Amino acid sequence: MKSLEDLPSEIHVLDLAFGPGEPGCLIAQEFPESQIILSDLEDKMLKKAEMRAKNLGLESRVSVQSIDMTKLTSHVPRNSQDVVTCSFGLFFVPDGMDEIYSVLKPGGYLVATVWDDLPHIELATKCLDMILEETSKLPIDGTYLGNGLADHLLTDAGFQLVEHKHSEVSHAIHCTPWHY
Repeated sequence: MKSLEDLPSEIHVLDLAFGPGEPGCLIAQEFPESQIILSDLEDKMLKKAEMRAKNLGLESRVSVQSIDMTKLTSHVPRNSQDVVTCSFGLFFVPDGMDEIYSVLKPGGYLVATVWDDLPHIELATKCLDMILEETSKLPIDGTYLGNGLADHLLTDAGFQLVEHKHSEVSHAIHCTPWHY
């Protein structure tokens, strides 16, 4: 498996359901010749990510776009991305794995995090409310991609599992609004 140190400095990254711009902006900072596409469907998240990229001086390499994960190839060329990232967003569209696979270059990587179960959905909703500065509802239909469902859906789309880590985190969480 490639480590981050083994990737070339010029990589193309598509960050799906990025929220306010992470991890895409961090990746852009770590890979100074990279081109990053941040995609989300929420207008307020798009604006916050644009401000974040601008404040970090990344606007020349980070583009912010409204892209539906089930229609990626309408906006992103096939076989064009070295890495696709998605932090806790695959559950929004579990049927979009084929689209993710199709925009990756051969040998490219999907780096994704999923909940094994949803005990903290109320906390996640409150954090989203703070970021959006309004009451929201996460579009959860009971699909949490735990118990191996994510691995099954990804394998069906053509992905090969390179590494799977299960992490449990237990700590106090203090929510503080982010300002951009």
